[in-house]
Amino acid sequence: MNISRIVAFPFLLGMSCVANAGSVQLQESSASQLGTAYAGAGSSGEDVSTAFFNPALLMKFDHPQAAVSAVGIFPISKLSVSSATSGVGTVLGSGVDRMHGEALIPGLHVGVPLNDSWAFGLNIGVPFGLKTVYSDYSLTRYDATRSKLETVDISPSIAYRVNDKFAIGAGLDAVYTRAWFDVALSISAASRDGYQKNYGKDWGYGWHAGVT
Repeated sequence: MNISRIVAFPFLLGMSCVANAGSVQLQESSASQLGTAYAGAGSSGEDVSTAFFNPALLMKFDHPQAAVSAVGIFPISKLSVSSATSGVGTVLGSGVDRMHGEALIPGLHVGVPLNDSWAFGLNIGVPFGLKTVYSDYSLTRYDATRSKLETVDISPSIAYRVNDKFAIGAGLDAVYTRAWFDVALSISAASRDGYQKNYGKDWGYGWHAGVT
C-alpha cells in the first residue's frame, strides 16, 4: 500500500494541498487548528503540529517544541426504518436504529532545530478513521453491524532553510491500518442469524514534502 499525503507550495498557490480520502479522512491532527477548521494549516506555522501538513514549517521554530492533543468525536445518528426485510424475504418490520461511533483522536508532534539550516520533526497522528456500530439485532444488521477503520501515521521529517525566504521539507509516512467489518447473515427463514466477522491489518509506506 503506497501513500503520498501532502505536497504544499504556498508561495505558488497561496495554500497547501491535501490528498483527500473521502469521508474517512480525519483533519483533526491537533486541537490548535480546530477553530479555523484547519484552513491554512499548511502555511500558518502556528505551532509545531502544523508540520504534520507541511514539514517545511519546522524552520519557523528557533527552539524545540512539542504538542500533544486529543480530539473527541461524538456523532449523533438516528435511522428511521419504515419497512425492512432480510436477504431471504423475512419481514423485519419497522423502527428506529441508533448508531454509535464515538472516538478519540490522539496526536503527538515534536520539532527540534538542529542548527540555523536544519530541523528534525516527528509527527504521530491519525489521518484516516471510521466507526459505525449497530446492535446485532438492529434492522440494519444484514448491511452492517460494526464498520471500523483505525490508522496511525508515524512520520519523521526533516527541513532545510534555503535562504531567508524559502524552506523545504520532506518526510516518510509509515501508516499502520486495522479494519473491521461485521455483518449478520440471513441463511433461511427458519434458522437463526449467522454472523460474519472480517478483520484485516497492514502497514503502508509513503512520503510527503512541502515548501514555504
